[in-house]
Amino acid sequence: MHAIGIDISSFNAMISNVKISKHNLVLLTEAIKNITLKLKEFQKTKNNVLFEENLLSELGKYNLRYFPSPEYKRKVINGEIDEEEYAKEREGEFLNIYYNLIKKYHLKINQDKNENFMDKWFLFPVREEIDFLFHQLKNVHNSDIKEVLAIILSRTVRSCRATTHADLATLKEPVTTTYYCKKHGKICKPIFSITNWWERYTLEIGPLFKGQGKEARDSYIH
Repeated sequence: MHAIGIDISSFNAMISNVKISKHNLVLLTEAIKNITLKLKEFQKTKNNVLFEENLLSELGKYNLRYFPSPEYKRKVINGEIDEEEYAKEREGEFLNIYYNLIKKYHLKINQDKNENFMDKWFLFPVREEIDFLFHQLKNVHNSDIKEVLAIILSRTVRSCRATTHADLATLKEPVTTTYYCKKHGKICKPIFSITNWWERYTLEIGPLFKGQGKEARDSYIH
């Protein structure tokens, strides 16, 4: 069925047009691989990826000890644990580990400015990577490929805001430290690198290629 779509947002219109258009999957795959490789080379000059890996390791051990699942949630439900009091104490205790890791990796957390949305809602290491990818996209000459990559980057950026898991839609206050997450019942962290989300979303664009043939889709996958 033929249809006409109208939207006040030019970006929303671009998303719709990209979804229904055919794309050169070979060029798109090559562009994604090249940009991802450059991002990882860029990250080798920074400490945020190593910092986050170490932080995740420490969080795993700490949460296993103090917030074992499902025992912890069962105790909260049964009133055996005062969640607010217990969580506040454990949250403060883990901050010592967090700050020691920041010191160890000489990591800068906050941006120098707070003048706009990008300044406020992204930690410094994340903003650096976003800006890096943005400049990489500017160097892509194929307008069709550039639009697909722009949508992937936009989705990545949205997933990397410095907020809690419970406030993804509301964005109350930026989060710059580890925190107790009521949604998951454990200590969680903000995002310090966009890599995982960027790579996840570059692999989730299959619906864009629907109807373009099995051979083309297989070419993208491999």
